[in-house]
Amino acid sequence: MRPLVAILLGAFIPLSLAPFNLYPLSIISLIGLHYLWRNASAKNAAYSGWLFGLGMYGAGVSWIYVSIHDFAYTPAITSAITTLAFVAGLALLLALQGFLYGHFKLQRYHLLTFPALWVLFEWIRSWLLTGFPWLYVGYGMIDTPLSEFAPLFGVFGVSLATCFCASLIYRIASTNNKRLPAAAAFIGLAIICVGLPYIDWVKLSTDKPLKVSLIQGNIAQELKWNLDQQPIIMGLYREKTQQNWDSDLIIWPEAAIPAYLHEISDYIEPLSKAAKNNNTTLITGIPYLEYNPQGEIIYFNSMIAIGNGTGIYHKQKLVPFGEFIPLQDQIRGMLPFLDLPMSSFTRGLSTQKNLTAANLNIAPFVCYEILYPDFVASRSQNADLLITISNDAWFGRSIGPDQHFEMARMRALELGKPLLRSTNNGITAHIDHKGKVVVQAPSYEVFTLTSEVNLTHGKTPYSRWGSTPIISLCVLLLGCGLVFAR
Repeated sequence: MRPLVAILLGAFIPLSLAPFNLYPLSIISLIGLHYLWRNASAKNAAYSGWLFGLGMYGAGVSWIYVSIHDFAYTPAITSAITTLAFVAGLALLLALQGFLYGHFKLQRYHLLTFPALWVLFEWIRSWLLTGFPWLYVGYGMIDTPLSEFAPLFGVFGVSLATCFCASLIYRIASTNNKRLPAAAAFIGLAIICVGLPYIDWVKLSTDKPLKVSLIQGNIAQELKWNLDQQPIIMGLYREKTQQNWDSDLIIWPEAAIPAYLHEISDYIEPLSKAAKNNNTTLITGIPYLEYNPQGEIIYFNSMIAIGNGTGIYHKQKLVPFGEFIPLQDQIRGMLPFLDLPMSSFTRGLSTQKNLTAANLNIAPFVCYEILYPDFVASRSQNADLLITISNDAWFGRSIGPDQHFEMARMRALELGKPLLRSTNNGITAHIDHKGKVVVQAPSYEVFTLTSEVNLTHGKTPYSRWGSTPIISLCVLLLGCGLVFAR
């Protein structure tokens, strides 16, 4: 019974996130984890942590099966085994978290140690083995008062506040003494959440709003790289663009053009000229190739700005096994999903400049990159606007696109900047500087989303300092807990 409870509690975490948005379940889940680890030995805490991780990742990243089976044409049994192996591997981090919690007897000072340890492991997941920054509990709180911590401390700050709430409730419910201090702390946290919205971290610009059009092509994944479909796809985007030359900015999705940039100058140049004549900037995703100093061809997943804008950006955060294959000379060809189209990209340089649109500085992010809080913050220091493009068709009709979209909303809230998200089949949207959805396109259909964007001036504390303060605080809290537990 106990193992089943651990798995079920873990599954509550993704249920608190989009598209379900049952945010109280994350607090219930974390309270339950307190009970599982209460007086547990290191071994038992590790085991229950691993089971908790199985439930969390099994329910939360089930879309991996869809990507492998539906689009890499891998047999169902192979897809299932691969997905289970991935989930079991990720769950090991929860096992390690439980082991440390039990080994160092951190339960006694759980108000300090549980939130700190949880957030430190969320942070570790953002960079370990290139990172998998998915299923942070803070994301589920984006439409609650706890989200007000995001401009201060980012999503990790929201996660810390969420865990602290769970620890306080557990403390009040599980002990007969010292309930008053815990209740007072809970009330104090509530007062802070009520007061934070009255602080304007950034100011709205008084300039004329920017008119933008986001074009969602809804190209089926199985047709996208079919050469016979290339003129049809390119014609669709050209037609939709010509209908919106009155916009200041037009954005196409990731790899909207299924051809390399150097191959389609006769397509790009007329569009660029027309955009410039209309005082419009067109931004699109496109594959790009060049030769390295050794004379070898290297490929990039890129964004370009043409017309009234300039610049080219090569994606830096690549998806393992999707856009690049670790040890590819040894393992490529072993499984069908290791030979997906466009799975041999090279990382772009970290010194790349942002794109420009007229006199605006635009921070570009391709797909997966928007998930990395500190990466986005570091590249957005002088940006007026955040733009992320994606092709979420790889998720199929799963919960993946909703999770991806929720994380993009958090980036806008953290940095106090509007964000435009243009995707192939959804979710295409305009998000304001508070992380609220201004307007959203219907998914799985061809659609042009037009909106007016109000820019902002100033920087949030998180924009200035990133995650360093909150991670330092977690290290301090955990250190105090370790000292007290000795």
